[in-house]
Amino acid sequence: EMLRSLVGSEMCIRDRNKDALYGSEDEEKTCEDGNVYTKLGTKTLSLIWLTYGVNRKVTKRSVMTLAYGSKQYGFSEQLREDIINPDRRAKKEQSVFNKAPKQCASYLAKLIWDAVGTTVVAAVEGMKWLQTCAAMVTKKEQVVSWVTPAGLLVQQHYTEREQHVYQMRISNKRIRLYYSEDTDKIDKHHQGSGIAPNFIHSLDAAHLQRTVYACAHKGIKSYAMVHDSYGTSLGDAQTMFDTVRAEFYQMYTTCDPLATFSRHLSILAGNEKLHEIPAKGKLDLACVLDSQYIFS
Repeated sequence: EMLRSLVGSEMCIRDRNKDALYGSEDEEKTCEDGNVYTKLGTKTLSLIWLTYGVNRKVTKRSVMTLAYGSKQYGFSEQLREDIINPDRRAKKEQSVFNKAPKQCASYLAKLIWDAVGTTVVAAVEGMKWLQTCAAMVTKKEQVVSWVTPAGLLVQQHYTEREQHVYQMRISNKRIRLYYSEDTDKIDKHHQGSGIAPNFIHSLDAAHLQRTVYACAHKGIKSYAMVHDSYGTSLGDAQTMFDTVRAEFYQMYTTCDPLATFSRHLSILAGNEKLHEIPAKGKLDLACVLDSQYIFS
């Protein structure tokens, strides 16, 4: 993940530097209401980000959330929330983003989107495959279900909601109360958009379960866990450090989560054949055993 963030930031820097030299110029534009505004060209926008500096911190969240379904617009919102707005609050009128914060966010979001599209190809392909499988299953009026490497059955409970409106009059004031409840109809949109993050989280949870079991077998009794962060007492830290990596390696070399997912969804899809599972890359998982930063 850190490598992907670094590669993404390097590609963004390359494209930004190119725009600084050969980018488009600023233009005067007119809104539908008649107001005139300045649309910054890519040359100006690249110089703004050149002044601020593009590094791993700037691109990390976008790269990390790609596999969770985040798109270019989401990247733009993340940049405004994490980078641009805090800089404007801290530096006030001295912030380089004051001129056009939204345009600055949209510009870099596109560069990041283009960069990850060429560097994190496998993640994008895997996400699309999961979403395609989910669509084929929900077309059969089935909810997406699968079993994790730890043996846990996972089922996405996304159904459409029906909203009820109640009007009341209290003290001569009309008040509307809204109440919504689940229906029996499958929410196909959320079944598809949620499958990538939910599938990944289920694998992280399975890895955590296996790690705790292995650590307990080694005598560790103190745990502090948050999703994919692991903690224990100082005396057991090295043992947990090694066990986290060993269990990750074991889980993904002895199990094939995508193949298992495909088998379960093939049943739910009925007679409709699922698309082929994305081809595996050439990563040697053994390198995880010596990785310093795979988990915090």
